[in-house]
Amino acid sequence: MNEGGHLADRLHGSWFKIGWVMIGLASFAYIISSFIGWGSESEDWIGRASSFCEMARSGIMREPVNTLSNLAYIVVGMIFLHAADRMPKSGPNPFSRRGLAAPTYGMTSVLLGIGSFAMHGTSTQISGMLDWSGMLLWISFPVFYNLSRWLGWNENRMIATFLITVTLLLLIDLAFDSADFSDLGAIDSQPAATVGLGALYRHILWSSAIGMLIIFELGLHTAERFTNHGVRIALVGSAPSLLLVLSAGPIPVLLIIVQCLTFFTAAAILCNSPTPYFRRSPTPWLPVGVGAFIIGLIIWQFGLEGTTRCNPETFFQYHAGWHLLTALTVFSLGRYFQTEIELIDESE
Repeated sequence: MNEGGHLADRLHGSWFKIGWVMIGLASFAYIISSFIGWGSESEDWIGRASSFCEMARSGIMREPVNTLSNLAYIVVGMIFLHAADRMPKSGPNPFSRRGLAAPTYGMTSVLLGIGSFAMHGTSTQISGMLDWSGMLLWISFPVFYNLSRWLGWNENRMIATFLITVTLLLLIDLAFDSADFSDLGAIDSQPAATVGLGALYRHILWSSAIGMLIIFELGLHTAERFTNHGVRIALVGSAPSLLLVLSAGPIPVLLIIVQCLTFFTAAAILCNSPTPYFRRSPTPWLPVGVGAFIIGLIIWQFGLEGTTRCNPETFFQYHAGWHLLTALTVFSLGRYFQTEIELIDESE
């Protein structure tokens, strides 16, 4: 048995407890930091609309509604960690049997919630980095999971590649400015030239991960439906490109073109490579997750400070809706991965 298998066996039955430890440590750090104080950068927001619309307040949470809505990610993550403790040693796919895939996915969801909770709760620069780290961890994992399934990697290699890559990307992020995603609102009237390099870098990583996830899934589900490679490549490459164009906001046109070309190149490589011997059932979880994400993207724009629909004083905050809808996406995507069944290679 490899080291990954030994680790999974040792931790089996403890994943849910590990999740609670993560939550406990994060809660302790949050409470202690609130007593110490979050500094002038946080206090300056009090009485003003935050970047994501809600009025920043004094007390233990700057944006109470936007902050508490992140508990949805944590609940979803804990559901997967609880399920991981009860998975059998054998199963039809890595998300349904004892191993590292399902609990790692659950932990990325917990970290996503913790990071975003910290950002909306404290309004500090370091919490913004925690928020982005959680976002990148979660959105990257399905990409590396799909890559590992397509290339036949074992869990050891997949987890190691995932963690090393995300760590390097986050270290590179430190070299840029700390601009957040609110700078990229499509409704924002600012010119593209004023968007900071940090925001552009994060946009590239976020949109590229989403694009690759779309390419993997369309590549899988079109493998037996299209015999014409050209048509299949056009379809697989067009979907992420269209989403990118519609949600790009004040992004330089040249960057959009380069990303679209990258998507079509990835689609061509994928469609001309051997199709992996597994299938996933798209219904009901894939359309539920995709639908929730698309609706979330739409209302995310409404939840930016300065937009006509922004009301800082109301309990109903669009950005909180984004959190709840994307938490449903996180849950649905994990359940969708559990529908996978491995097929018999007829050439053997």
